Amino acid sequence: MNRFVRSLRPLAASILAVLTPALPAAAGPGDIAELAPKNAFLIASVPDFTKFREAFGRSELGKLWEEPGVKAFVEELTKEQSKQFAELMKEFGADADDVKPPTGLFGVALTMPASTKKDKDGKTPPPD
Repeated sequence: MNRFVRSLRPLAASILAVLTPALPAAAGPGDIAELAPKNAFLIASVPDFTKFREAFGRSELGKLWEEPGVKAFVEELTKEQSKQFAELMKEFGADADDVKPPTGLFGVALTMPASTKKDKDGKTPPPD
């Protein structure tokens, strides 16, 4: 297993840890900000991803995104990442084609990793 794929495991676990509590909330309105860690520096929330995707598809940017030249460019640009994602999914016993877009509430919260600085005694200080 390559180093990049191993480095994605904590990210995947973090995303699952943040989004899993949202499953019971799927029956009603919610906001990812309520679920995000306190130290998140960027939070993005889409209340209905299906509607968002449909609206994006009708927009000028969405139409541009569907142009064959743009699709080919993006595919070439992300070829290596797509391959690594497929390898990661294979490790989890799944296929990359099994991943489908969300249909309801969708959100992402980004945080910085804990400090790895040591104090004068060589100990890691507690997080803020």
